[in-house]
Amino acid sequence: YQTYSPYWFAIKIPGAQLKGNLLAYIIKIPFLYLTQPKLEPFVNSSQWYNSWVLPAGESTIFIFYLPQYLEFFGFLLILLVIVSLLIKPAKNSFFAIKKRLSKKKGVSD
Repeated sequence: YQTYSPYWFAIKIPGAQLKGNLLAYIIKIPFLYLTQPKLEPFVNSSQWYNSWVLPAGESTIFIFYLPQYLEFFGFLLILLVIVSLLIKPAKNSFFAIKKRLSKKKGVSD
């Protein structure tokens, strides 16, 4: 069981937007959060769980935990920093080798 947290969100998704695979939705959820209507949380006296009032009729609801997406963003940021730290020395080495080769070619001519 999960305890109550204000960072659990529920979003109602229209049926017309349900085309695609699950991975695409996992990536789209933060953007859907900004554009789609959010379900109002149901307030109860115990406050030990999250609950929402569901709309009448058939609908698709995405429930997600915002800190999880912030964690994914942090992992992506770490990966980008590591890649940029590896690319810069490789780029400098490439240009240094190219410069040495052009000097040798100029000397031998």
